[in-house]
Amino acid sequence: MASAPARTDETRAAGRTRVLGLGPLAALGILFSAVPLHGAQTYTYTGQNFSSVTAPYTTAEKVTGSFTTAVALPRFMPLTDVSGSIASYSFSDGVQSRTSANSFACDFSVATDGAGNVSAWFVYLTQAPHPALGDPEETMTLASASHDVVGSGAAVASACASIPQPVFGASPGPGSWSSSLPPGSPTTYVFTGQPFTSVTAPYATSEKVTGSVVFANPLPPFLPLTDVVAALSDFSFTDGVQTRTKVSSNVCQFEVATDGAGKISKWFVYLTQAPHPASGDPEQTMTLSGSSHDVVGSGAAVADPCAAIAQSIFAESAGPGTWSSSLPPPAPATYHYVGHPFSSATPPYSTSDELTGSITLAGRLPAFLPMTDISAALSDFSFTDGVQTRTRANSTVCTFEVATDGVGAITRWVVELREAPTPAPGNPQQNVDSTWSIGDLAGTGPAGATACAVISLSPAGSTSVIGSWTGPALPGTPVSYDYAGPFFTDVIAPYTTQDRITGMLRFGNPLPPNMPLADVTAAILDFSYSDGIQTRTAADSVICKLEVATDAAGRIVQWDVELRQRVASSSDPFSSIDSIHVGAVGRDLGGTNPAGGNPCGVFTLDPFGSTAPGGVGSWTPAPAGGGTAIPTLSGSALLVLAALTAAAGASLAGRARP
Repeated sequence: MASAPARTDETRAAGRTRVLGLGPLAALGILFSAVPLHGAQTYTYTGQNFSSVTAPYTTAEKVTGSFTTAVALPRFMPLTDVSGSIASYSFSDGVQSRTSANSFACDFSVATDGAGNVSAWFVYLTQAPHPALGDPEETMTLASASHDVVGSGAAVASACASIPQPVFGASPGPGSWSSSLPPGSPTTYVFTGQPFTSVTAPYATSEKVTGSVVFANPLPPFLPLTDVVAALSDFSFTDGVQTRTKVSSNVCQFEVATDGAGKISKWFVYLTQAPHPASGDPEQTMTLSGSSHDVVGSGAAVADPCAAIAQSIFAESAGPGTWSSSLPPPAPATYHYVGHPFSSATPPYSTSDELTGSITLAGRLPAFLPMTDISAALSDFSFTDGVQTRTRANSTVCTFEVATDGVGAITRWVVELREAPTPAPGNPQQNVDSTWSIGDLAGTGPAGATACAVISLSPAGSTSVIGSWTGPALPGTPVSYDYAGPFFTDVIAPYTTQDRITGMLRFGNPLPPNMPLADVTAAILDFSYSDGIQTRTAADSVICKLEVATDAAGRIVQWDVELRQRVASSSDPFSSIDSIHVGAVGRDLGGTNPAGGNPCGVFTLDPFGSTAPGGVGSWTPAPAGGGTAIPTLSGSALLVLAALTAAAGASLAGRARP
């Protein structure tokens, strides 16, 4: 009996989960490269022959198939559910065929390399219509991290649940994908480490790590620290004693971040010897860290090829190396910040002081950038509050996150800068904080145990009035997206079954194609939603969530919109509008919470109007061709993406009348 390979990166059967945010993936980064997208593209899969079977499967069979998108998938795309972007698919294993017409796509996640070819994947398809409980159900699972498993077993209540398969075919490993995409422009990044300062023989202090990595195309700019293992075309690193290559290494970790020019500015690389030696035998390893130093050497192998091992033979550098490439740099971009005069101040601060500053990046920020850590991309910065000045040379960057609107203007930010070198604990340490939601705070307080510890400031200057940024921006072509939901099926007066949710979202430019579910709150110019009884607008609403995903043509295909009436007191009643369609989860719900409380928490609506679970509407498509192919981050990213928690059904159920 076979079972499908487990997913390790995110919840299997993603259609049964609700994406609540980008979470770790936003920190780690989901970035699509700013390159033109090709037209309709077909990706063809060829699996390995089955090695373990029960009749009617045979070892002469394997999984073959393909999927087609209206526009080619972006380059350097992290593992992302692309089911909303697929025009059609068909896969066969010699016994069953799974197509877009007869299957549930419980999970259809793929990652791409630098040329846009599929390089990692997890696909889980089940039979549709869903068989009755206990009747045979055909399923198909393709996993790049393990192998293919196909077959049939007794159906359970959920169409996307994993089931035991007494009839099965299983391959010994993953298959491969092909497409007609051009090969790209292979780009090499060269690494030069610092000379070793601490060594044991046979290493010497005259040696250092040098090497290079090749991608099918240049890395995109403003890439936060991201796992690029799936995009590696080739690499080679040597330390004077050992050489680690793609053929001779286990790539346990290969993460990079880039600045505004696409140059590698942060990294963490951990390579171990392959094939993996027997436990106790010598194993060579190599670690390169952009935040610390290089460590190479050998020690006794353990069972896990990627486990840290004690190195009896080693060499270490005093600090990190550097990366270079032959890419021409873009024009640097400078963004200026102007805060409001402090409303509260203790000497030497005064109410005539304010926070001002600027940042310089190697290139312009992309449009539709969700809140993203750009600390690795800062070429320079300077902020002054009238008393102190924080610069790149005298500061620790604890946090530097920004989000942009549809033209690339900074609309949200969190900046936390601390005096460096860090004073001894208890000694005065200068501090500058600025956020889009709270305002500005600057001053001096006793240093904590770490550079970025929370400290109490006195003296200080602060304001709760939000400042603003200016800088280069893209040309804007404002676009509105209109939503029409199905009519309510479950109501309490004054709601009727003739009511439904309709809405509008307006952005400074068309949404980019192939955008995974991402927070677009920072990019909204305006919105308006109505459920037939109430209307929620930007002027009178709290946005608890506003996330959308687009297909290959830039049309909205998944969304999570949660709006609440802004009220004076937490005890006041407030009205609410939700419209959610994420994977297989969908529902529209409007009503009033008579008890007040946390507007973004779980509460009961009375009265209310609701569609049946799975009842969702549709969006008026964007102009033909969709949005501009611009860099876009999202919850993976996205990456790789990220932080898949809390089912939407449970959340919505908490707001419906029992």
